[in-house]
Amino acid sequence: MTSISGYSDLFLVIFTFMFSRKNLNILLAFYWLLLSVCSYGQTTKVVEAVKFSGIKKLNLEFLQQLVSTQPGKTLSLKTLVADEAQLRRLAAVAITSHQIIPANSDSSRVQVLFEITERRTWLPLVGVGGIEDNFWFLLGLSEFNLAGKNQTLSVQFLLNDGLPNFQVYYQNRLIRGSKWGISAEIKRAASQEPLFFPEATVDYRYANFGVGLSGIYSFTPNRHLSVGFQFFQEDYLKLGPGPLDDLPGPNRAKPLKWLTNARYESNQINYDYFYLSGYQLNASLQWVITFGEPQHFTSLILEGSKYWRPLRKINLAARLRFGISNNDPSPFVPFVLDSQFNLRGVGNRVDRGTAQLVLNLEYRQTVFSSGAWASQVVLFSDLGTWRDPGGAFGDLANPDQFRQFVGTGIRIIYNKFFLATLRLDYGVDLYDRRQRGFVLGMGQYF
Repeated sequence: MTSISGYSDLFLVIFTFMFSRKNLNILLAFYWLLLSVCSYGQTTKVVEAVKFSGIKKLNLEFLQQLVSTQPGKTLSLKTLVADEAQLRRLAAVAITSHQIIPANSDSSRVQVLFEITERRTWLPLVGVGGIEDNFWFLLGLSEFNLAGKNQTLSVQFLLNDGLPNFQVYYQNRLIRGSKWGISAEIKRAASQEPLFFPEATVDYRYANFGVGLSGIYSFTPNRHLSVGFQFFQEDYLKLGPGPLDDLPGPNRAKPLKWLTNARYESNQINYDYFYLSGYQLNASLQWVITFGEPQHFTSLILEGSKYWRPLRKINLAARLRFGISNNDPSPFVPFVLDSQFNLRGVGNRVDRGTAQLVLNLEYRQTVFSSGAWASQVVLFSDLGTWRDPGGAFGDLANPDQFRQFVGTGIRIIYNKFFLATLRLDYGVDLYDRRQRGFVLGMGQYF
């Protein structure tokens, strides 16, 4: 065991060495060298130019306006990292990195180079499928980088149980480099679905034809507020079963409606090809009036998604969605229980409600990744609860209202196209094993 006097002797030797005349000059030289290095690292650098490489279709002026790193501004590592994340949120960008290049003429000035890997953003849409005897066929084309400026143009035709559906949609979030944008659509949505009256369940053919226009304001490139309207007409035609006059509900109703909506979106997701990390928040408020009727309809939807990447080939994802509307005792209410929207395996529009609370969880394991192609195996849990029309708010906490589906799925991913992910899931009700089914779609479920 070393004594205290032993430590004192050791300290004395080190002290004597450090301050001996021979080593003092070495120490002073080292000190000034260290000070110089630190001073150089803390020297303010000014951005002389911002450049981009790897650009094929993206518009250079659009990119220059999008990033916060600008010529004449002080170089900031935090801003560079944020700019990289923002560039990866563009549909046309698969991945990006940056270089800081010293300027030749002045050591206090630098050039910033963003190195971009582009991907194709036009997506052909072709699909065939069905859920519980509901056959559908989809054909369309979407472009998510129109004019190289991240604008969206989508044209789709869907034949659903023999009923024609179509949608034409356009969005430009940043008009001429400003913070203002616009979106517009014209659509027809039609389906055959059950409506739930207290006396009986009645099948209706439903159609909705409308046109809409919205204005968009971008607080930052990843935080947006849109306010708009939609003029539309609904058409409900009773199908049965049985004699129509013996069943509850109108034989036909064609209400004309006006919808005003406000939507806020904050996208803080970091993209690395198909791997995600970060979060996204959405809030939507709608107000609908029906011409010729004194009553109006209001709904609020809050949704948050969170993504983790604990290991290189593993993604964890969670989505929480809450919606509430007028609690009228009517079968014509907004929130649906459906495989395509909230609970995989439950079926096609099997129930409706005036409030909902849904939690979706996913474990995504990459099993293959090589260049353009990748595949994942997914384990999921979808849990939801609804408030029946005219029911109490406490229904959301009633165990009898809960439905939970668990299951597995696969993803086939083509990295060179935006949203080119084929999804197939199979879900089973934990409490009623007879309730189960496949769900096929494009893109991740959330």
